[in-house]
Amino acid sequence: MATNPDTESKSAQSVLWDDSNLVSSACNLAAARSAPRGVALSFGAARERERSGHELEVELLHRVTLDPTAAARLQQLLMKLAADYEARYQQSK
Repeated sequence: MATNPDTESKSAQSVLWDDSNLVSSACNLAAARSAPRGVALSFGAARERERSGHELEVELLHRVTLDPTAAARLQQLLMKLAADYEARYQQSK
């Protein structure tokens, strides 16, 4: 079990992440769409070759469906991470 203070609830209750079945992948493409149960996120890796120059072959590695509350929380986290990244790394250019 792992505890991640950055993603724990701000209430008094802590979150314990069970990472015993965790699978990690290097993904360089992502897509999102609305689904009946919330938001479906797809993650994949582009293959190095293009078939006809107009099509990019992508290996779909993971698909995750988030309920609306989790999707909204993820949006908040990504906005903060993107702003932090820009502040930290874009100034050095």
